[in-house]
Amino acid sequence: MVSITGGGGVTEGDEASVTVTATPAPPPGATISVNVRISDSDDFASSGQTGSRSITIDASGTASFTVITEDDTTQEEDGRITATVRRGSGYTPHGTTASASVTVADDEVVRLSHSRLRVAAGGNASYQVALDDRPTADVTVTIRVGGVNGEGGAAPSPNLFPLGTSPLGDANTMEGETSIRVHPATLIFTPANWDREQPVTLTVEEEGDLIGTAITLTHTATGGGHVEVSTTMTLNVVAAHASEETKAWHLRLGRTLAHQVVDALEERWSAPPVAGLQLTVAGEPIPSTTALAEHEGLLTKALGFETVTPQELVEGSSFSLAPGPEGAAPRLAFWGQGAFSSFSGEQETLSLDGEVTTLLLGTDWHTERWQAGAVLSQSWGSGSYDGENGADGEITSTVTGLFPYGRYALTPRLGLWAITGYGWGELSLKPDGPGDDATPNTTLGMAAVGLDGVLRDGGSEGITLTTTADVLTLKTTSAEVDGLDSSEGSLSRRRMGLEAVRPFPLSNGASLLPSMALGIRHDSGDAEAGYGLDLGAGLLWQAPKQGISGELKGHTLLTHTEESLQEQGLALSFSWEPNSSNRGPSLSMGHTMGATPSGGMDALLEPATMEGLDTAPSSSGRRFEAELAYGFPAHDDQLTFTPAVGLAFSSTSRTCSLLWSLAPYSPQAQAGAWEFSLEGEWQEQISPSSPVDHSLKLHFSLLL
Repeated sequence: MVSITGGGGVTEGDEASVTVTATPAPPPGATISVNVRISDSDDFASSGQTGSRSITIDASGTASFTVITEDDTTQEEDGRITATVRRGSGYTPHGTTASASVTVADDEVVRLSHSRLRVAAGGNASYQVALDDRPTADVTVTIRVGGVNGEGGAAPSPNLFPLGTSPLGDANTMEGETSIRVHPATLIFTPANWDREQPVTLTVEEEGDLIGTAITLTHTATGGGHVEVSTTMTLNVVAAHASEETKAWHLRLGRTLAHQVVDALEERWSAPPVAGLQLTVAGEPIPSTTALAEHEGLLTKALGFETVTPQELVEGSSFSLAPGPEGAAPRLAFWGQGAFSSFSGEQETLSLDGEVTTLLLGTDWHTERWQAGAVLSQSWGSGSYDGENGADGEITSTVTGLFPYGRYALTPRLGLWAITGYGWGELSLKPDGPGDDATPNTTLGMAAVGLDGVLRDGGSEGITLTTTADVLTLKTTSAEVDGLDSSEGSLSRRRMGLEAVRPFPLSNGASLLPSMALGIRHDSGDAEAGYGLDLGAGLLWQAPKQGISGELKGHTLLTHTEESLQEQGLALSFSWEPNSSNRGPSLSMGHTMGATPSGGMDALLEPATMEGLDTAPSSSGRRFEAELAYGFPAHDDQLTFTPAVGLAFSSTSRTCSLLWSLAPYSPQAQAGAWEFSLEGEWQEQISPSSPVDHSLKLHFSLLL
């Protein structure tokens, strides 16, 4: 387990200290290499100081390093240097102390209300100026317009434009196709009013070549013990809002919504509706039976014994209503469910993130081969963006969508499907600092087509091939409003998966079931793009007469756009239960190493987006679990008393449990009318400073 701590706060220009600690420490003569990522909340870190570092920890258990900060002339809010332990080989980041920050204080003489400012071409913006300390005499602050940096502008220059005149009075003017005027250009502070803020107004007279550029405003203080001490501020000239933020964020929101719709419909196609009402709340199905045991999970959550987050409530709730007599295949069905997804991404100098909550309400009609319908969606999105030169803020959005769909069964187990859709709504862009909000109307259009199901049914002694192949395209637009240009973006996703299974019957009713799955995915367009190739394999052995089964599963990432991204996993399991009743011995064991998907071919085609290409290699964590139990007859052979012992070992903890249960005798090892159990557990974290946890749990279930 590796944790990280930060040293005391520093002033810009000093070095921030960070310490990494491994618990337990490596044995004498051994070392571990820990991957640490350093980030900067502002521009305090010197060039080359942020990003990934490899820190070596020896037998002492700790290692320290420093991050050099830059003593610049930019007035800015106090910031922080943050160091985070990333996943790697041979260690696990601590669950709560894997990240630490060091505060960095600004040291400028002139205090500005904003370190960065956005002003729309044809508009104006204001900020406040004061001093940071009381001077010994009057101080004159002169404001000058510096060089231009950005697309369409000249390279930065240390030369300041001379003072000029304008209709505003004595002002600093930068002339070109666009004129930037500063009023007033000179401020005077005395020992009496040094901390009283004085306003400065910036005016951009007309649109021109400076849109999309970053301009430096230099505030030079002279007098009062100061000789040419400067503080700078960055001015971004935009079309009120840069449409690139709108396009990038809206495109990812649309992609997330499209994936939610496709995933929901694929679930319906794989499980045809059943006559009657099917209802699930927070992941707990609500059956029509009055069996208390079947409602145990729902009652636990409803009574507050288990916390339910809003995300779990949305994702885990659904309904399906299919009128018709029981036992007959319904023609008409009404359904609904919730979905929650998050996204993040980077595009050149722009980074963004968001969350999307969607409610889906649909209806469809079924025949022997056809399934057609439509789903109405309502989505709420919220997130933020962080661009270059202070172009950051928050975005919220609401989208209403209508998605017609259809599926044709080429065979009873293979189908061709298509989805199209159109969405409309509004997006609200709220920049940090001065600047008006923008609320453009938005639209999205999507289309997807795919093939899924069994290509070849090999039966009990042949090769069965299952496939998934689909193509999805998406286009988003936002309207032009005051100060915001219109935007348009598009993307596409292509996926193909193939899974092969070949059973081999053995003697005495045993069987061997090897399987192999391949997943390929490619994303292109105006958002994250890339491809990945995954391979999975498994081997299942079952001997029902002896009550024995064993399984071996493996997974590896063969290739990826990001060459440094690696992921492998292996899982082994074994179970032995020779008696069909709840009497006699039973044993189960499992051992996992790395990341092994449990969803077969579908898991290889995830994640939902190709974002996170800089993700560190997955952890090579290991976990072993075992449970041994024996059921004894009790109370004149009417009851079964079962003691059990369980062990679990991982790279972070060790657990031992003892279980005693009492239940009615069941000849088919099924749940009885009632069950009483007592479980004691001992858990120890692999850390000298972590206490040992003990627990005692009492369970009782009753089937009415």
